[in-house]
Amino acid sequence: MKNNVRPELANYMMMLAASPWIGSRRLFMTAEGQTQLVKLQGEFEKLLEEKKMNVTQIIDRVSLDCEEMIIQCSFNENEIQGRDCCRLFTPVPTFTGKCYVFFANESFSQLFSGEMGGLIITLHQVENDEPALVKGILDPSKWLKRKLQITLINNVTHPLLEVIGHGPMITPNTLLSMQVDLQTIDNVHVRKSPDWSESECVEVKDLAYGDSDDFFFTEGNCMTALYRECTVRLCGCSSYFQDNLDLSPKLCSVNTSNVCINQLTAFMTREVPEEKREIVNEVAVCASNITSRCRRVCSLSSFKTSTVSQPLPSYQMAELKQRFGLEEQDVLTLVTIFYPLLEYEEVILSRKSYGDLLSDLGGSTGVFLGFSFITLMECFIFFVFCLSAAFRKFLCRRKKSAAKDTVAPPEKTNKSPFSLQKSAW
Repeated sequence: MKNNVRPELANYMMMLAASPWIGSRRLFMTAEGQTQLVKLQGEFEKLLEEKKMNVTQIIDRVSLDCEEMIIQCSFNENEIQGRDCCRLFTPVPTFTGKCYVFFANESFSQLFSGEMGGLIITLHQVENDEPALVKGILDPSKWLKRKLQITLINNVTHPLLEVIGHGPMITPNTLLSMQVDLQTIDNVHVRKSPDWSESECVEVKDLAYGDSDDFFFTEGNCMTALYRECTVRLCGCSSYFQDNLDLSPKLCSVNTSNVCINQLTAFMTREVPEEKREIVNEVAVCASNITSRCRRVCSLSSFKTSTVSQPLPSYQMAELKQRFGLEEQDVLTLVTIFYPLLEYEEVILSRKSYGDLLSDLGGSTGVFLGFSFITLMECFIFFVFCLSAAFRKFLCRRKKSAAKDTVAPPEKTNKSPFSLQKSAW
């Protein structure tokens, strides 16, 4: 933040830009603190009237510009100067204030593996850009992450909440190497064709920050959408750090923002006091409406990062400063973001209902039982044939045995046994 307003008002503007969470509890818990908040809010509104600016313009005015920080970018051995590089970045409000986000697309694909094949950003760290810390306004224990920090997210995730503690600080006069491992998550098969209650997934190409509110209503941004929408419905005003100034023309004061956020966090706790139950039920209705609108992204990227920071030698720093036309006292930092190997892991998600599971089990069981029944019948028929053959063989042997043991009776004739048979001539 450029230190061009008095420290007390600058501290108050930091809470407007980065949420009341960084404020001292004394401001919200004591009558003296409440009086000070009302006074500072009046000063801020007067400043807006004098400068004829809205809250976004005034925060942009006192914040660092992209060109003040980025000297040069290089990607796939192509060097992009600071002004042109900043055109690739979009200013986005977050819970840590104003951030510059690079929403990469297919044209920024790493062509070869290794650190020099990735994105290299040369940063100029501006000194004395912070206002003096006024005792009793900002909480020093919540204002620990200062200066520049960098956070890696996919290009369909809003950085509103992600930047809180998800990125390393950029140390002056160092080389910060960020190694990225990519995992793609395929959500296309989560929805079954006959499932009418499940919405279709949304393609990444249809999501772009600033084009429409559809960007916020995805599963990854659902909590962000809840903060944006429900605070406006509950309190009737908007806040810079929640990126919802387009939803309400009325600006929330720091005190009002603190009340709204506390109501939302009360909804997320397990035990709700009786005096807060009514407002929590109202938040629950709002949250239910928001989450019902959140859709899956068909193909989502997920990153795992590991960072290594090492100091740059003094001779190398001197050469870089001379190259970029900087003074000796200026502070430089190099950040490299790269894939060590041009490989990624793919995860395919699918979902089955109890009906699908029973159907698959029933089909498989039916097939196995069908084959088992046919095999059983074949075995039974073979066994019957064997018994029949053995029984016939047994009967034949019995008949032969009976024939040997029995003498046939003499043949009955009219002739005497002593008569002679006449020969035929």
